[in-house]
Amino acid sequence: MGEETNKTANAGLLARTQTFVAFTSAVVGVLAAVQALSSKGDADRSAREASAFKEDIERQANSRAERESKAKFDTVAYEAAVKVLELDRAKISPDLAEKRERAALALIASTASEPMQAALFDVIGSGQSVTPSVKREAGQAADILRDIGSLASEAPNQAVPTPPSSTASAVPQVAAAALTGYRVVLFYCQNPANVEVTNFQRSAAEKLAAELKADRSLSSLKIAWETKELPEVLNSVSGYGIRNNQIRFNPADNEETPSLALKVILESNPSVQSYKASFERRIVNQRTPYYLSVFLCGLNPSA
Repeated sequence: MGEETNKTANAGLLARTQTFVAFTSAVVGVLAAVQALSSKGDADRSAREASAFKEDIERQANSRAERESKAKFDTVAYEAAVKVLELDRAKISPDLAEKRERAALALIASTASEPMQAALFDVIGSGQSVTPSVKREAGQAADILRDIGSLASEAPNQAVPTPPSSTASAVPQVAAAALTGYRVVLFYCQNPANVEVTNFQRSAAEKLAAELKADRSLSSLKIAWETKELPEVLNSVSGYGIRNNQIRFNPADNEETPSLALKVILESNPSVQSYKASFERRIVNQRTPYYLSVFLCGLNPSA
């Protein structure tokens, strides 16, 4: 009897021991799995952090390289301006002096950053011994850059299409309301090879501005109409190259509708119609709220 009781007790102990061992093994397995998942999560997080750190380092390196590159170009442009001011004009012909001055202007326009361009053009435009025509053009370029900034387009040869149903189909007086409080500059383009064309465009721009200022249907909108000459030193660089009639605007400043309204106003003007002129639209990156540029560079006295 006592022997059977011992056997029963031993069997129960063995069963409980086996259950405990199984439970312990299960717990150990769960802990191992949790640790494995935690380790994997830590590894993934570490990998993401390492990747983000690498990207940040690369961005900083690229930014530094870009700043250094701009600084180098600005230095080259600055040295070109200094050479213009230091030209010994007593030892070279006026023609050669002007060629060197214009070469320096072109270099500044194509390499210097925008603030440096404005500063260097201003310095050359103030130079006492600089060729008068070069001095005038440098001053004009400095004035435009300081006043408005770059009007270059990333897609200078790509016209922005006019929507089929837009203010372009409205009557001029209705369309003009979108231009309330705007400043509009009418640019005519310098043509170094043909002074007659430059003079014709200047006359056309000034006449158009006068007519728009005198238009009673527009007077209540307080639109400021101005004219400026676009010097070839700016128009020859990338993003310009304007040889036709254009309106340049920035959609980021909500200028889509005002630019269409301006197109209506201009193309409804009798003088513009007499030139048989139309205006394409181009997008620029420069932020100039309540400002639009018009280029009358396609007008030709022989057209």
